[in-house]
Amino acid sequence: MDQKPSSARLFAALSVPHTTADALSHALKRFSDSIGQHIPRSRWHVTLAFLGETPSPDAFIASLPQSISLPFFPVVSITHIGEGRKLGQLWAYAQPTAVLQDLHQATHKALHVPLDDTKEFIPHITLAHIHKPKNRFGVRDAATPMSFPAKEVIVFESDISGAQPKYTKRASITITS
Repeated sequence: MDQKPSSARLFAALSVPHTTADALSHALKRFSDSIGQHIPRSRWHVTLAFLGETPSPDAFIASLPQSISLPFFPVVSITHIGEGRKLGQLWAYAQPTAVLQDLHQATHKALHVPLDDTKEFIPHITLAHIHKPKNRFGVRDAATPMSFPAKEVIVFESDISGAQPKYTKRASITITS
């Protein structure tokens, strides 16, 4: 008999559409000398809320709302690719617009996850792990203006027991206006 896990590591995020992922993949070519390991495109996302180990994940998923209502539909506007705030990572940075900030807050509220006011919300997509820079200036940022609409918040389960993290979609919450 297959037992359900008593807890699961969950996070809520925006998925990256295929057309945006294609454009980001093309833009990554200019960083080929710096990239040590690519993050698979299937794991690209913009994190809105990290829930961590969540007890009774099936009950939690069943309790989620069907939608999150905002005054305006959010658009994720990628501004540039550069070194991430986390050492050794290459990020695609998104403009932290007021609407995206509202979505971040609304997601926390919908998932009953308190906001940590000590942590700055820096919307981004982790694209790759980078080598130690060959010069003291590190990796140069590259402007990569592109955008995509945020239509739904996805709740993922993150399994970090293997060599690479595995993300499984557990739920989606529609964004309405």
